[in-house]
Amino acid sequence: MIDEFFIPSNTFGDVKMFYASGAASNWQEWVKPRGCSMILMVCIGGGGGGGAGYAATSGSTGGGAGGGSSGASRLIIPAFMVSDRLYIQVGVGGTGGVGGAGGAAGLSYISAAAGSTTAANLYLASGAAAATGGAVGTSTATATAGLASTIATAAGCGLSNFGIITFLAGQAGGNGGTYTGGAGSSVTVLATIGLSGGAGGGSGTISGTTNYAGGAITGAGLIPTVAAGVIVGGNGNPGVLLNAPFLTTGGSGGGSNYASGNGGFGGMGQLGSGGAGGGSGYAAGGNGGNGGGGFVIIVSF
Repeated sequence: MIDEFFIPSNTFGDVKMFYASGAASNWQEWVKPRGCSMILMVCIGGGGGGGAGYAATSGSTGGGAGGGSSGASRLIIPAFMVSDRLYIQVGVGGTGGVGGAGGAAGLSYISAAAGSTTAANLYLASGAAAATGGAVGTSTATATAGLASTIATAAGCGLSNFGIITFLAGQAGGNGGTYTGGAGSSVTVLATIGLSGGAGGGSGTISGTTNYAGGAITGAGLIPTVAAGVIVGGNGNPGVLLNAPFLTTGGSGGGSNYASGNGGFGGMGQLGSGGAGGGSGYAAGGNGGNGGGGFVIIVSF
């Protein structure tokens, strides 16, 4: 067993990692190892995609908004309370907007029955509702941030009740820069969860030939700040992924461009975190960044 994320190897426990595998409907199987007495499960869904920036050759236009992050669920439960086989669906990340809003993400599930997300069959869900994508920039209104995944509940995870459960809500993305011209909204990490939404894209005013940067991911603790996409038309940066401790962030927003070219692209989010909004532009608005796919960890010991 590879010591991924510095989780102990099979000498001390059995560790299985599950990632998004293409279609949202794909299910993966887990088989309970022999000899274990306790099982730890962590379930995180996908992050929402960032919205694209708006494009126009006159007036003023807005940057795209960042996508929201997934929530997280954790369960520690005696092994005899867990089915011999579990079925895992890992939520996909939302696609970044290309001339439109960012895509919504998918929830992750750990189920006792293949293909079932019915509460009575679930040990965990990553949330009650999945993270949504950021809105596209426009010339009439500021693009609104993608919503965070809402918190899961014990009632929605009917087989978790004999264990110790923890549910966390996600974090929303950042708004796009105001359509009259402004920087994209930044997002501060570790505000609610060890994941983050994506930042917003920068806006500009063509009549005033003024450009603005995208929003940054403002670091805290061990997480460094992810610099914003600069003017003119600088691309945002991808989010941060730390292995120990395990923490991820969304991407930073693209800068606007009214010289003659395209707005900067929004940065992609890492696992469970949101993609950033694209900057607005003269020829074309920048695409939004993709949201990070979800993941599930099951540790038996």
